[in-house]
Amino acid sequence: LAPALCLRRCWFLPAPPSKTWLVPYSLCTENGPRFAWRRKQLNTYINFAIIFMNALETRLLAASEYKPRLYKRYVDDILLLWIHGKERFAAFIAHLNSGHAMIRFTVQTTEETGSIDYMDTTISITNAGQISYKLFQKPCSSGLLIDYNSAVPFHIKKAVAQSQFLRARRLSSSEQLCADSEEMIRVQLRINHYPDAFIEEARAASRRPKRT
Repeated sequence: LAPALCLRRCWFLPAPPSKTWLVPYSLCTENGPRFAWRRKQLNTYINFAIIFMNALETRLLAASEYKPRLYKRYVDDILLLWIHGKERFAAFIAHLNSGHAMIRFTVQTTEETGSIDYMDTTISITNAGQISYKLFQKPCSSGLLIDYNSAVPFHIKKAVAQSQFLRARRLSSSEQLCADSEEMIRVQLRINHYPDAFIEEARAASRRPKRT
C-alpha cells in the first residue's frame, strides 16, 4: 500500500487556567508621568498545550503496536506518515482517542483530496509515494502586510516583499509549484497596494544568489 500522509488536530475542550498579574503602567498627566496598576492576563494556553501533548503522545505512541513512519507536531497540529493500511490506521486513531476523555483527534488524509494543508504548506502525495509541497494560505487569511502607502521606511517595505517571495520559494518543491506560490504572494502584495514594478523587482531580488 502507498503511504498515506495524514493530518491530526486535537481540540482541547476544557480551557486551561490563566494567571492574572498586577503590572505597572504609566499615565501621562499635567504634572508628569504617574504610575498606576492594572490587571494583565497572562495567556498560557500554548504552553499548556505543548506540555500536555508531549506527555499524551509519548504514552500513546509507546503503547501502540503499529506506529507512524513519520510523526511531527507543532502545538496541536500533527503531521504523520502511515504505511500500515487503512484498518490499522482506523485502529490507531481509535487508540489515540481513547487516551483522554477530553481530547479528540480530527483527521485529514491525502486519500480524500490528494493533498492536505499543514501549517503554511499544502502537501501532496502520489500513489507512488512521491511528495510535493507548496505555499498555503488559509481562506480566512486577511492577507495584511505593511501597506505600501504607510509611513514606514522604504527598505522595510522592500524587505517585506522580498521575504515573502523567499518564503514562497523555500516552501515549494518544484519550479512550477514555486511559480504558483509566487503568484499567491503577488496577489497578497497587490492587496497591500504594492506597485507591480516593485513586486517584480522584489521577486527578482529574492532569486539572486547570496553573496559569499
